Amino acid sequence: MNAAGPLMVALGLVLGVLSAVTAYLPRVDAIDPSRGHRIILHAPAGAAIDAQGNRMPLLVPGPPGQPLVIDDGHLQILGDAGVRRIHVKGFNLGLWREWWVFAIAMALLAGGAAISRRARRRELEADSERVSSTGDESPTLPAGDLLDGAHQAAVKLAGDVDALSDETARLQLIRDGIDDLRERFFEPLEAGRAAVIHQIGLSGYARVMDRFAAAERQFYRAWSAAADHVDAEATTCIGNGITLLETARTLHTAEIHRAHE
Repeated sequence: MNAAGPLMVALGLVLGVLSAVTAYLPRVDAIDPSRGHRIILHAPAGAAIDAQGNRMPLLVPGPPGQPLVIDDGHLQILGDAGVRRIHVKGFNLGLWREWWVFAIAMALLAGGAAISRRARRRELEADSERVSSTGDESPTLPAGDLLDGAHQAAVKLAGDVDALSDETARLQLIRDGIDDLRERFFEPLEAGRAAVIHQIGLSGYARVMDRFAAAERQFYRAWSAAADHVDAEATTCIGNGITLLETARTLHTAEIHRAHE
């Protein structure tokens, strides 16, 4: 996959975080009460040494009902002490000098995501073309059979779990059953994506795999819950996964019919 997209996203995240932290840290020399800037201090600002040699803040936030609003006198105190920024409560776009860095970060994030999606799409289309030209459809079962098998195995697992009264045995059966689902159905279906795309197209593949991926997450969540000895959540997630697998099967059948129309 083209590395440009992920690099742009990473750079955008870094720039976005660095610029965002300054949104509530305006520069003191930019604050001008005469221009309508009503700035409320949020955290102690500046520092001075008192007569006893203790380090004390120059300004402290007021109580909840009496916030400290920065005025010209406060600005003079801060300026004389060399304080460059203060932590304020309200956001003021006019005082945010780093807004342009944040805008660049957002552009990098959007552009990187778009490039990554296009690269992924080209990769999937190339896999589909390879299957079309070579006939290599993967050594696994067809997607429809894998979805059917996964659903049947999951329903059987739920029934077997319900039939057990011993909690320890139930939790172990859940973990073993989901490991079996992953090895026999989930991984082969993911490995055979090129054949699925060739059969029902990229958009059809996306619709089916969206539901399948959601089902997969539910089963893995059930496995984790069983490992944590949370029986109720594990069985609930298995039920959710079965429902989502049924939806994925229905969508796959509909996409097959649409592809042959």
